[in-house]
Amino acid sequence: MHNILFCITFFYFSKKTKLTCIFKILDIYLPNKKIQYL
Repeated sequence: MHNILFCITFFYFSKKTKLTCIFKILDIYLPNKKIQYL
């Protein structure tokens, strides 16, 4: 849950982080697939 809050916080700072957030959430729901996000 902390990752999601962390993501939402940075969502306001950068649009680029939005993609990182999405990939990070996907990585949480799909632990088998290790997604590399910048």
